Amino acid sequence: MNNNLEFLKFVSKNSEMGFTAIKDLLDAIDDKEFKKIIKQQEKKYKEIYDEAVSLLDNYNEEPKDLSGMEKISSYIMIKIELIKDSSINNIAEMMIKGSNMGVIDIKKKLNTYDELDKKVTHLGEKLLETEENNIEQLKPFLKEK
Repeated sequence: MNNNLEFLKFVSKNSEMGFTAIKDLLDAIDDKEFKKIIKQQEKKYKEIYDEAVSLLDNYNEEPKDLSGMEKISSYIMIKIELIKDSSINNIAEMMIKGSNMGVIDIKKKLNTYDELDKKVTHLGEKLLETEENNIEQLKPFLKEK
């Protein structure tokens, strides 16, 4: 498979995981400031997903969406964590862990594919920057348990 296609499918799947996870936990957030930040992050993931889908369309390809099993697994993990602890601290920690995994995966991909189209590389860098910004936005909500 073309590296551009493979990378774009990765970006679409990664960003879909971001906004899907946020949808699964939004109802558990009561704090207005925190909820506003999380909704902005959801919007950013959706924008990146839409851009990846648009670029894939230029190649006459479809995104590699999350499987039903991945969605169910993510949903169950989130709900179990929220049952154990639905505090802002715990939600921020869960999201930071997810974004950290995203940073690692994106960096590996960007370092692996050295001849991507400029638009494709830019989108990957945009997702990386989004993950890093998300982490920084969430750090102030972390507290010792």
